Amino acid sequence: MTDVPESIRAALAPPRRAPDRGFVLKVTARLRFEQQARLLRRAALRQIVAQGLALAATAAGLWWIWQAPDLARIAAESPDLALVAIGAVLSATTLLIAASRRRGRRGRPARRAISTT
Repeated sequence: MTDVPESIRAALAPPRRAPDRGFVLKVTARLRFEQQARLLRRAALRQIVAQGLALAATAAGLWWIWQAPDLARIAAESPDLALVAIGAVLSATTLLIAASRRRGRRGRPARRAISTT
C-alpha cells in the first residue's frame, strides 16, 4: 500500500464545518416518533386481540346458553325474538368494549396524541 503525502490528503479532504444541529434535531424527533408509533401499533394489536377474544367468548356463551332445551324451543317458535335477544347481547358487549377503549390503563383517560419532543 502506498503512503499518501499529507499535502495531498489535506487537499482532498472535505472542508471543516460546524455540525448541522437542525439535522440532528430532525433525526432525533423522527426516531422518537417511530418509537412511539411502534408502541402504539403494539397496543392497538393487543387491543384488537382482546376485543376479538371478548366477542368470541360472548358468541360461545350465547351458543352454550342457546343449547338449553327451553331456549331452543322459544327460538324455534319465535326466531324474531331470538334475533332481537342476540342483537341485544352483542350490542351490550360492543358498548362495554367501546367504553373500555375510552379509558386508559388503571382508569385514566387514554392518550391520543403523539409527541415528538
